[in-house]
Amino acid sequence: MRAVFALSVVVATVAACGSEQDFSAKLSSTETTPPGTSPTTSEPEPVVDTGAPPTDPTTPTTEPPVDTGTPTTDPVDSALTTDTGTAPALPEEPVADAGFDSEWSPLDIVQLDGSASYDPDGGTIVSYEWSMIDAPAGSTAALDSTTRVDPSFFADLAGDYTFELTVEDSDGLWDATPDQVVVTTTPIDGMYVELSWDADADLDLHFSRNGADLYDRPDDVCHCNTNPSWGAPGTADDPSLDADSYGFGPETITVDSPENDTYTVEVHYYGQDGYASCVGNCPDTDATVNIYLAGVLAASFTETMTNSDQVWEVATVTLPKGQVTESARFYQTTVLDCF
Repeated sequence: MRAVFALSVVVATVAACGSEQDFSAKLSSTETTPPGTSPTTSEPEPVVDTGAPPTDPTTPTTEPPVDTGTPTTDPVDSALTTDTGTAPALPEEPVADAGFDSEWSPLDIVQLDGSASYDPDGGTIVSYEWSMIDAPAGSTAALDSTTRVDPSFFADLAGDYTFELTVEDSDGLWDATPDQVVVTTTPIDGMYVELSWDADADLDLHFSRNGADLYDRPDDVCHCNTNPSWGAPGTADDPSLDADSYGFGPETITVDSPENDTYTVEVHYYGQDGYASCVGNCPDTDATVNIYLAGVLAASFTETMTNSDQVWEVATVTLPKGQVTESARFYQTTVLDCF
């Protein structure tokens, strides 16, 4: 009865406020069942047969994932292999470096240097390929190796020698833009005379003073009088035959400090292969003579020579004027050695 009494008090209080009808309805839905009575139960709703098998309450009700045909990815692996849309960097070509341009003297042995070549990827240079692009006309210069990092060559004539270098790296890539280097050979400040020709023949360069005859010792410098003593004491004014060649030449004569005089330059068609004759007919050959004064090319002459014992008087050089006068005279000689 304590529960009923409590409710009556609440009803009376609420009714005094003029809200009995509305609030009583709400209370009717929350009344407690008096003791000794059974609670009212509603009829159970009928079970509808859906055709589906009964569900085991111990089985999870989550539906299995649908197979979309796309393989599942481990989230850890996915984080490591995410495609960012950027292609991997390709190896870069190596960079060939043929060294610095340089100046030398004729007849020097010049060494090239490709050791500054490098691979931007940090690899190594495994192959070098050198080639000669240009050389003075008449030069027979050649590299002693085309695959070494530092080949050398004999600078047989004055002028410019141009070389090209390309390299290969450890990835098997070659430099598509070879590097070039220029070697310039400049004669001494005195007098320098050089002879070159273009056939397999034996031509001799002669340089004389005082109107001397061909092969006149000591005034004609040639293969049998290579370094005579001229003029003042010492060697500064003494001429020197620096190179005596056959085949394709060249031959050169230098005088460090020539005395004031008139000098004659001549070329003798001696023969072939070092012999005073040719095997069969002597080949025609274009001979070129360059005369340098004080390191500058003063004159250049070219003539065709056709037979052994032929002499080409090229020019006279007058010092101290530095005047070069072309002679362009040909004659025959039977003299083959110094006297």
